[in-house]
Amino acid sequence: MAPQIPTSIDQIDAAWLDDVLRGSGAAIAVGEGFLGELARLHLTYAAPGAGPATVVAKIPTTDGGLKPLGTMLGVYERESRFYDEIAPRMAIRMPAIHFNGRDTATETYALVMEDVGHYRRGDHLAGADLDEARAVVRAAAGIHAAWWDDADLAAMDWVPPLDSPLNMSLPGLYEASWSTVMDRYGHLYAEALRRDLERFIPEIGTFLVNWADISR
Repeated sequence: MAPQIPTSIDQIDAAWLDDVLRGSGAAIAVGEGFLGELARLHLTYAAPGAGPATVVAKIPTTDGGLKPLGTMLGVYERESRFYDEIAPRMAIRMPAIHFNGRDTATETYALVMEDVGHYRRGDHLAGADLDEARAVVRAAAGIHAAWWDDADLAAMDWVPPLDSPLNMSLPGLYEASWSTVMDRYGHLYAEALRRDLERFIPEIGTFLVNWADISR
């Protein structure tokens, strides 16, 4: 029987992890995001080295005000189905998934994945040098190449088109949020970037429609 999908981090205990990691080929004896909750789990084993020393567990937020937003946007289902249906065809290195629980009827989801925290992360403020930028472009090519003009992707109803009603509602949110962003974080933006964004944000809707037409 598949492990139960936890609805809180507290439900991820040693017995549950034993089932999960045995099912993924390993044996087993906190943090928080905007729309999800995460925890780095430190594991010990009866036989040292029998499995990963750490894994990362991720579930939807338990904040009653934010979870409906994540559900409306489809972020939890898309992330889960991405690892099931799209990730296996991607030509890039991704975290190994030990458990991918999904119940769309109850909107419960959980991931237990490889801990990749030891890799160096990019810095949005510092930017990237030329070698790093090239690596990003090569990785992006590995993502897109496998699915370019692929009929299977178009048939995935959980992947909204660029001009879907949901996406078309976002430009208004960007415009409404812009002044708040500038009040709080404007000092972090280069003047040229701020000017470009002020011109681009009102045109996002047109951009989405035009790009959707090109990709069809």
